[in-house]
Amino acid sequence: MEVTDRMEKSFERVFSENIGKTIVIVSHGASIKFLLMKWCKLNINNQLEFKNKVINLNSPGVLELLFEDKELIELNQIV
Repeated sequence: MEVTDRMEKSFERVFSENIGKTIVIVSHGASIKFLLMKWCKLNINNQLEFKNKVINLNSPGVLELLFEDKELIELNQIV
């Protein structure tokens, strides 16, 4: 899907240029959902899950993604 490809390429570029830094990415909820599908799965209720934790995408919403060696280790819903 075109949106998924654009989001993944943009994220990879920003991520690789800012290793070790705290960054903020702002986008539309649908685009963020496509990006999160890289690490999350859809459960039976069509909700995103990461490590058995349901992630509800609020609008507006804030998510915290923590990486270690380019691997997503934690995903927290802040708002």
